[in-house]
Amino acid sequence: LIPNIITPNGDGLNDKFFINEQLLYEPVHMIIYNRWGEMVFQDEDYRNDWNGDNFFGKPLSEGTYYYVLLFTKGENRAGFLTIIREGK
Repeated sequence: LIPNIITPNGDGLNDKFFINEQLLYEPVHMIIYNRWGEMVFQDEDYRNDWNGDNFFGKPLSEGTYYYVLLFTKGENRAGFLTIIREGK
């Protein structure tokens, strides 16, 4: 299961992009693009710790982003992810 929303507002719920237990078994290369197709974040050894920040550790704006997950084994995945920061 891959979530389609994260709410990195510090309340401890859905603050990070948590893919699933597959990360325990293989490295995953994750890439995040904004709605204009610009890469805003990537991690070549993703460990379920992305909280909606860009390359420089600055919070990305609320909105919809496109993710690509490149698995060493198995099928790659891609989809949309919405960041919502309100509600703290």
